[in-house]
This record gives sequence, C-alpha cells and structure tokens, in this order.
Amino acid sequence: MAESRRVVYGRINRRSIQEPLYNVRPVREELRALAESKRTAAEVDGVPWYAGDFSFDPAGDFVTGILGFSERERFQEFDEAAWSWLKGAVHEPEGASARTKVPFAIDLRESMRWVAFAPTYRIRAAGFSRGFAIVLNTALNRIGRTPSEWEVDLVVEVTQVETWLDQHQNVVKFTRTVKYHNPVDNLDDERAEMRAINAQTKTESFSSGGRGRSLATNTQNPEFVRKLEGLATGDVDVYLEAREGSTKATFSSKNHFDYEFVEDFGDNLELGMELMLRAVSEYSERAGGQGELL
Repeated sequence: MAESRRVVYGRINRRSIQEPLYNVRPVREELRALAESKRTAAEVDGVPWYAGDFSFDPAGDFVTGILGFSERERFQEFDEAAWSWLKGAVHEPEGASARTKVPFAIDLRESMRWVAFAPTYRIRAAGFSRGFAIVLNTALNRIGRTPSEWEVDLVVEVTQVETWLDQHQNVVKFTRTVKYHNPVDNLDDERAEMRAINAQTKTESFSSGGRGRSLATNTQNPEFVRKLEGLATGDVDVYLEAREGSTKATFSSKNHFDYEFVEDFGDNLELGMELMLRAVSEYSERAGGQGELL
C-alpha cells in the first residue's frame, strides 16, 4: 500500500466588528498585497514563523505557499581521536526542516476562502491555524491594512456530529460558540446583538439538569440543527458531553476537522503545494460557497 499524507481543511474568516460591513477588501486582493510585500513573518510564542513561496494561478483564484518556522538544533560530532561523544565538537545550526514546514493552498474566491494544508509532527492542525493567522494579521498591520482580525478556522462537516450522536445519544451538556463574521449582508439577530455590545463571540450552554434526563440533540430537532449552522465554515464551535453510566464521552469541533489523504510527498514541498492545490480545488467543488453571505 502506498504511503499517504493527511490534508486538513480550514477557512479564512474575518472577525472584525469595527470595520464597516461593506468596506472590506476581497481576500484575493489582500493576499496578493501580502505576497508582494514580503513581510509575512511574525513571532509565535517567541519563535520566528514565515509564510513564503507564494504562487498564484493565472486567474488569481488560487494561491499556494509554504508556512514554517526556524529552530536551533544541537548536533555533536563523534571525536574519533579521543573515541568519545563527550569530547566531540558541538554545532548548533538554525533553520527549518521538513518537520517545521507545511505546504498550503487557498481558494481566494470570496465565496470560498477554503484552505488546505498538510500538518507535520511539529506543526499540527491547530498550530498551523494559529500560526498562519498570526503571520497574516501581523503582515496586514505592517502594510497598513487595519483593523485586521483574520482567523484560519478549521472546518467540520455536520455529518461528523451526526455520526457521534448515533453512538452517544444520552447528551447532557451542549455548548455552542458563535463567532462574528465580516463582511455580512444579512446581519442575523445573534450577530446584531454581538455587534451592539462589541463582542466577537457569543457562547450559550444547555444542560439536561437532572439524573436520567438528556437533551434533544438529534437531527430530527430543527432547533438543534439550526444551532449547528456555521460549523462547516468555521463560524461556530460546539461541545457535546454524553453520559452512559459512569462513562463520559465528549465531542469538540476544535478537535474534529475535515481531512483526507493524498500521496506522501516526503520532503518535496513543490509536489506538496501541487497536491494541496488539487485538494483545495476538489474540496471547493464539494463544499462550495455554503457560508458566503455577500
């Protein structure tokens, strides 16, 4: 069986509630400006991260690149004269390796904004999401595009929640966090409320409230289904807790995300970018612009 590599999917979302709702530049315009600026770098927890190798397709609908960080490693030679490891010369070069570089591709069409990337042991899904967002926001501020409150949200299909619920029906706790999104055309009640009090997120929690009782968290309940809207675009996070006797089972959308497998590209990051481009293009065809409100 051929070796494979996991591809994880996310979406670029803008959360600023200060920017006028219709005065937001398209993502493709912002990303091209960032790529041309060569200022896509930031410190993440004291470590320098860089996004580079940007390449746009002829139509400007897609861009590929590499996100990574530098680290210092300690190597020690074996001293053959003294036949000793302890007496060997020490070297501490700084740079990136295949473990600290991740190829990615982005669908820049405003109704899409999907991201595909291939995590490594050192840059996992949540780490890429956070690191890339910090790099983008830092660079946007540097070139004067403020306010810049972009997030790279991991996305999860509602079917993953449904599969979990089929196996854990005695749900006793349900927490839902709604995130502000910008730009919007139809400012729904929840986001109008958030905008009124200058809040970027809104969290609500439901509890069954008693032994032997459970919540009506099933796909036949239209109110529950409505509360899952936005999962697939990164605009909503959910947490569910089920009890079966003394056993507790949990589902968190922060730990579940859409992914699939492609051929293993090893250290060949050029091939990695090609595979990410193919993956995000196919994902866009399947997912479409389901979260677009323009």
